[in-house]
Amino acid sequence: MMNKAVEVDMTFEDDPSETIRLIAVIDEHGDLTSEQVYGYARDHAEEALVTYPFVLDRQSDDHYQIQWGYGDCTQSALNFSSPAVLLGQRVLRTDIYRHDSAQFAYEIVGIRDLVR
Repeated sequence: MMNKAVEVDMTFEDDPSETIRLIAVIDEHGDLTSEQVYGYARDHAEEALVTYPFVLDRQSDDHYQIQWGYGDCTQSALNFSSPAVLLGQRVLRTDIYRHDSAQFAYEIVGIRDLVR
């Protein structure tokens, strides 16, 4: 089996309306093979859901540094519980902004092939 492009959807455990979508390449075992992963987060900003684009840069098999769009200086990372992307997997997002840090838990709720 060859590598394939997939769309990975995650929902925030505390508020399922907040989501992350990734466009990535996985191998036959479901492991992320991309050095860079593109995506966006939909988070609440005041009352509205706002879409924030980002690029993930691989730091290790299951740890990616987030580079936010719009010049956002928040230091963020996604940590997968394993290199394999699986339905139901818990993914932790850590944000550091001006010496304050926060951690958010997401669950992978969808994995779809982009090319059929």
